[in-house]
Amino acid sequence: IVADPQKAFDAFQRAADAGNPTGKIRLGEAYITGKGVSKDANHGLALIEEATAQNNSAFYTLGDFLSRGDFVQADADAGIKAFLAAGEAGNAYAFIRLGEIYRDGTLVPKNAKKSIDYYRKAAAMGQSQALLALGENYVYQRYGAKFNKNIGVQLITDAAKQGNEQAVATLANLQISGKGLPKNAAKAVKSLTEAADRGNSRAANMLLAIYRDGRGKDIPQNISKARDILVRYEKLYAPQDLARERIVLLAASATSVTDFKELAASLSGAPPAIQSSTISRLRYTNPNAYVYVAQDRLKQRGLYSGPVNGLLTRSTIQAMNKLCQESPSAKRCDGGPLDNVAANLISVLLN
Repeated sequence: IVADPQKAFDAFQRAADAGNPTGKIRLGEAYITGKGVSKDANHGLALIEEATAQNNSAFYTLGDFLSRGDFVQADADAGIKAFLAAGEAGNAYAFIRLGEIYRDGTLVPKNAKKSIDYYRKAAAMGQSQALLALGENYVYQRYGAKFNKNIGVQLITDAAKQGNEQAVATLANLQISGKGLPKNAAKAVKSLTEAADRGNSRAANMLLAIYRDGRGKDIPQNISKARDILVRYEKLYAPQDLARERIVLLAASATSVTDFKELAASLSGAPPAIQSSTISRLRYTNPNAYVYVAQDRLKQRGLYSGPVNGLLTRSTIQAMNKLCQESPSAKRCDGGPLDNVAANLISVLLN
């Protein structure tokens, strides 16, 4: 089905008019992002707030918009309040988001104790993803060097024992990097292959990423092997995930303007739901491909008039900064367009 924001908006409007709270949430999202209708963030937020009376998931959506600040002004108090309501209503992911907020300190001052407590709360609700995230925070010392990496490895191991597929892939990745586990790239690749053969899609994807991007001298980049891996395990992927990985793999071998043009065309034809995340991934796999896509889309929006060639020129940076000004969170772009925080926002706005 070809995406049609206007038809989607009309359908959401009918659902909302019929009293469907999910329709009201989606209608609110459309107004906030301007998809299928002129942007009206305040009206969109009001619609989602109305939906909270009938649908607890609306609290999470509200907290998401108010905490990220991509399309509306970030509001720490209101965002946290919405996530707390969602969490108390049974949404463990809301507590994970609260853990992220207090870990990162971009919305409120960093508070390691609160962050850990919220992750633990989500884990107590049976959410193994919370154990995995908390474990990674310890291993990568996101709370500071005083927190024990061994505790982090144990938490990730516990998540794997609970059946979390990503945790299995993360443990292998730690073996490759030597963070928290003895460095052994060959053993890591073997465990990923065995897990993928058992049907673990996250292990297959980690294996793909390892050869697509390379891991330095430990595992050199091997595009041919990455292609074989994607073909071998493609049945483990959901259709949209498979589409994204094919595009990112295409980017890994793109070196010319002709290659970048083909990549941009493939991206434009991909489902809208995966385009932002795919653009963001390009920055890591092939920065020049990321810049090319940005130039192409900025030119379509009338924000850039220079050559579309994948080179990060001064005029390209200026155009990206103009794009950032469309968001209430424009300061997130202060680190430059290739900074991780900035690239994530730019990827959302380019979509």
